Order: sequence, then C-alpha cells, then structure tokens
Amino acid sequence: AEAEELEGQRSKGQEEEEERRKQGQKEAELKAEGERQLQQQKEAEEQREKERLQAEAEERERQRLKAEAEERERQRLKAEEEETQRQRLQAEAEEKERRLKAEAEEKEKQRLKAEEEQKQREKEKEREKEKEKEKERE
Repeated sequence: AEAEELEGQRSKGQEEEEERRKQGQKEAELKAEGERQLQQQKEAEEQREKERLQAEAEERERQRLKAEAEERERQRLKAEEEETQRQRLQAEAEEKERRLKAEAEEKEKQRLKAEEEQKQREKEKEREKEKEKEKERE
C-alpha cells in the first residue's frame, strides 16, 4: 500500500511536473508570439515612417521642380518682353532716322530750288541790263 501510495505520489508529481512544463511551454509560446507581434508592429511603423519620409522627399522635389519651371517661365517672359521692347525702340529709332533724312532731303531740295530761282532772277536782271544797254546804244 505504501509502495502504491509512493507510486501514486510519484505519478501525481510527474503529472504536476508535466503540467508545469506544458504551462511553461505555453507561456513561452505566448511570450514569443507577443514579441513577434511587437516586432511586426515595429517593422510596420518603420515602413510607414519610411514611406512618409519618401513621400515628403518626393513632394519637396516636386515643389523644387515646379519652382524651377516657374522661374524659367518668368525669365523667358522677361527676355521676351525685353526683346519686344528692344525691337520697338529700334523701330522707333529707324523711323525717326528716316523722317529726319526725308526732312533734310526736302530742305536741301528747297535750298537748291531757291538757289536756282535766284540764279534765274539774276540772269533775268542781267538780260534786262543788256536790253537797256542795247536800247541806249540805239
């Protein structure tokens, strides 16, 4: 009876030991699962942060490129405006030069005409004088 009781106690002790071992294994598995989930959460957060930083970098690059394009367009429009202004001023200067040249030519024509008329008057006077001399001789 004592041997049976010892055997029973030993068997009961083994069962309790087995139960504690199973419980420890279960706890270890739960702990490992919890750690695995924490690791996955951490990796997911790191991935989201990486994606957020990437999106921010892409947005900054888009803004930089947009600003560069706007600046190039401003410079192009400014250069276009300056060229238009230069052409307008050049056309005005050429027109003024043509007008002054035409005025100078007209003045010269008038001067030559007046000079010619003066010569004609002098010739006419000379002829009149000659006629007078002729009359006096007769």
